[in-house]
Amino acid sequence: MTERAIPMKKVVSIIVVTWILSLATTLGVVYVMLGIFPSGIADGAITTEKIADSAIITTKLANGTVTSAKILDGTITGVDIADGSIITVKVADGAVTTDKIADYAATNLKLAANAIPFNSTCETGTITKTTASWENITGMSVTITVNRNSTLLIMFSTQCAISLVDKNIQWRATVNTTTALPESVYLQPPGEGTQWSSVSYTFYEPGVSAGEHTVYVQWYVNGGTGWVGRRTLFVIALPA
Repeated sequence: MTERAIPMKKVVSIIVVTWILSLATTLGVVYVMLGIFPSGIADGAITTEKIADSAIITTKLANGTVTSAKILDGTITGVDIADGSIITVKVADGAVTTDKIADYAATNLKLAANAIPFNSTCETGTITKTTASWENITGMSVTITVNRNSTLLIMFSTQCAISLVDKNIQWRATVNTTTALPESVYLQPPGEGTQWSSVSYTFYEPGVSAGEHTVYVQWYVNGGTGWVGRRTLFVIALPA
């Protein structure tokens, strides 16, 4: 049986057709594969249910992505706050109330200068009095300012003398024009003439309103001559 030769043109055509079919098949497969496994992820394509539990770790979070609105109210407890992380500017004014301060936590060093209002004065010159009427003692007055209702403690001490042993000197303190408690008192210097003695007394006035107040110490001599020498006045305001 005689074999027939295949013309060259036909061989070339067969090769070309085979190559074209092979290319078309390959492209078709690639197209299908891309449809099943896309090379990119569309915006919004990954929803919550697509993320496995515990799949997002700390290093996957960009800096600044967890904002205040993303933190559930009441979820940050004491153990979540690093030591020293709450600084002064992070504490709102008035946020530290009385019940937040432990007993005995406010030590002397925690009190600002003049946190407890006070004022004082002293005099060394000798003065005399012979009249039976109330009169301010020279140099024995101070002004004190309080920011809330307070009780004033008024501490007065002096050297004094009286010329007649059967007569006496009375003393009192006033806050503005109100006589402080317990009103007038007798502090009788012993002896006669120039027999000096030291006397002292603490007056007080409760319910003093916020504001500026002037405290005076006055004296009254019911006979003879009274003398007052070195003397001091100290006033302190306590919260009422």
